[in-house]
Amino acid sequence: VQQRPIFPRLSLPHASTKSQYDVVVVGSGYGASIAASRCARAGQSVCVLERGKEWLPGDFPETMSDASKNVQITFGGKEKKFGRSHLSHQLVSRGCSLIIKLTTKIPFIFSGERSDLYEFIVTDDLTVIQGCGLGGTSLINANVGLDVEPEVFQDPSWPKEIRENLDQLMKIDRQHFVDMIKPTPYPDHYPPLHKLERMKEGLGEFDIEDLDKMFYKTPLYVTFQDTPSNHVGIHQPKCTGCGNCCGGCNVGAKNTLNLNYLPDAKAHGAEIFTEVEVTAILKSHNSTDWIVSYKRLVPGSFDLEEQTIRATYVILGAGAIGSTKLLLRSKERGLDVSDELGKRFSTNGDVLGFSYNGDKKSNSLGVETKNMASAQPPGPCITSIMDFRKVNGGSFENNFVIEDGTPPSILSVPFTVGVSFSAKVIGIDKYPANELLEKTFQEIQGKGIDNTLSFLCMSHDSASGVISF
Repeated sequence: VQQRPIFPRLSLPHASTKSQYDVVVVGSGYGASIAASRCARAGQSVCVLERGKEWLPGDFPETMSDASKNVQITFGGKEKKFGRSHLSHQLVSRGCSLIIKLTTKIPFIFSGERSDLYEFIVTDDLTVIQGCGLGGTSLINANVGLDVEPEVFQDPSWPKEIRENLDQLMKIDRQHFVDMIKPTPYPDHYPPLHKLERMKEGLGEFDIEDLDKMFYKTPLYVTFQDTPSNHVGIHQPKCTGCGNCCGGCNVGAKNTLNLNYLPDAKAHGAEIFTEVEVTAILKSHNSTDWIVSYKRLVPGSFDLEEQTIRATYVILGAGAIGSTKLLLRSKERGLDVSDELGKRFSTNGDVLGFSYNGDKKSNSLGVETKNMASAQPPGPCITSIMDFRKVNGGSFENNFVIEDGTPPSILSVPFTVGVSFSAKVIGIDKYPANELLEKTFQEIQGKGIDNTLSFLCMSHDSASGVISF
């Protein structure tokens, strides 16, 4: 039996926190981890403050029962505003309509612990799922590293510093990121995947001449060969294809930020602290420093008063919602910020779709580690893409992509029940009457979910959402 690698812990005890740093980085997702690494490499004293816990490969839940102990939910308010995604106009002609609801108000009811891994923000208009832990949502995302179309950055909503330096962003800065995160498509020498074949067959429904141009394997932040020491000195085993990317990778093959940028930051002197919630950022009254207020979230410290750290620079990397919330809370304490803060929130025009109980096996549901020896692995969460950006032409706002998806094993029960129920209530049955009995029998045998394919669609919406607390 191959011994599991030992993954280094990066976080320090709270008692090690200093009173002042050159740079305080709030959060540890993509923006925060990259900033921590770059600043530490530049010789700055860096402090990283992460609200979540430190999760290592092997720690993640693989059953719904275990996952339910690591869920936090914030329920929001009643305000409503509806905005239609650009994609909806294209989908209507194919028999389904999409409405993206884009005003959120997120203050009131909370369940779970503030440091729990799976964070749900639920409002009447929108539900957001994000990761809370050292590495941010990279811990539970779908690993895809797809390049943005340059036309996207022509939108005047982007800061001029980005629009005016796009060449550097797309070449030099992008290459730095690629060298560290190492996106790689699903290899040809790996086992063939049913879901990948089903995706390609599904393209036959579209009237497209050059299918090879717009159907391809997505670049993935996944390691597909055993690597005793990666570019920052950490052992990463190769991907087993278990499909649990979005539940948390227990193999260590997923290139999450705690296996690259964060250990690089630590190796260059950054100090990392977890289970710390930053509550405000204010300017010092008697210097140019910033005052960062925070609370510890470890057991037994709930009633502790706020503590502070001084910093020359503060970098916010707590996510679209987390950073906005922190700035709005700081505004209540006197921080001078624009009244535009919280506006132009976008959901990236995201859509979920399912093909339930089809003719052929899709095998697209995550497998628990203990069952991998006897299972047929589904492969990483996403492996292929229908890239309609390549064939649509015209305005980039009308472009969209569709990818295959694999729910993790922690969702096997709700996914099976939910998709089966939804298919009966709102599904569109394309089978002739003489085949319905056969399909029903297939479902009774438990094969319906084996022949189910998940679709993840990303497009453009009106970005008219408002975040308020």
